[in-house]
Amino acid sequence: MDRLRTSIRQSLNWFDAQPTLNKIGLICAISLQFWLAILAVWYHEKIISFIVSTADDIRDSGYKGVLAFTVLLSLVSFPPLIGFSSLVILIGIVYGFKGFLLVTTISSIMSTASLSLFKYYFQSISQKIIDSHENLQLFTSVIKDSETSFVEEVFILTLMKLCPLPYSLTNGGLGCVPGISPVAFFLACLLCSPKYFIQLFMGIQLRKINDDKTSSSKVLDFTMILVTLASFATLSTVLYSRLKLKIQQRQNSPIAI
Repeated sequence: MDRLRTSIRQSLNWFDAQPTLNKIGLICAISLQFWLAILAVWYHEKIISFIVSTADDIRDSGYKGVLAFTVLLSLVSFPPLIGFSSLVILIGIVYGFKGFLLVTTISSIMSTASLSLFKYYFQSISQKIIDSHENLQLFTSVIKDSETSFVEEVFILTLMKLCPLPYSLTNGGLGCVPGISPVAFFLACLLCSPKYFIQLFMGIQLRKINDDKTSSSKVLDFTMILVTLASFATLSTVLYSRLKLKIQQRQNSPIAI
C-alpha cells in the first residue's frame, strides 16, 4: 500500500512538473483511451468479427499475408515504432500456433539488425534512448561489466527480453553498450521466443470468441484471455523485480548473478 501511494505521488509530481501544453495533451490522450475502451466493450462483438473476417482474408491471400506480416514485424523492431505485441496477437488470429516460426524468425533477425544498426551507425541516438529509460540503464550497467562472460551476457539479455521492457527501444538502446555481441543478442532472442506462444494463444482465443455461439463459451474464452494476460504480466513483473534486485546487489558487491 505504501509503495502504491508513493507511486501515485511520484506520478502526480511528474504531471505537475509538465508544461501546460503537455498536460493538455496527456489529458486528451487519457480521455481518448477511456472512450475507445468504452466503445471497444460496447461493440466488442462487431470489432472481433471484423478482425476475424480480415484475418481470414489475410490467410487466404497465401504468401502475400506472410510477406505483409514480415514487413510489419521488421518495422516495429526499430525504435520508436510500437505494436509488436498486437501484431503477434493478430498473427495468432490468422495462423494460430503455426505463426510461431514466422514471429520467432523475423523478430530475432530484425531485432539483431536493429541492435547492429544503432551500434555501428546511430550510437548517439541509442545513448539518448538509454538515458531516458532508467530501467534500461540498470540492465546495461551489468552488460558493460568487463567481467561478464559471453554466457552471462546471453543469460542477462534473455532475461531482459522476458521482462516488461519496451520491445523496439530495447533493441535500439542496447546499441550504445560497448562490447555487446550481436551474436549473444540473437541467441537471447531465440531463447526467449517461447513467450510468443502466450500472445499467439490470446489471438486463438479471440477467434474462438467470434466462432462460439453460446454466451457461456464466449465468457469462458474471454476469461482465459484475461487469466493468461494476468499470469504473464505477473510473471514478467516478478522476474523483472528479482533481476533488478540482483543487479543492484551486484553493483554494491562483487556477487555474480
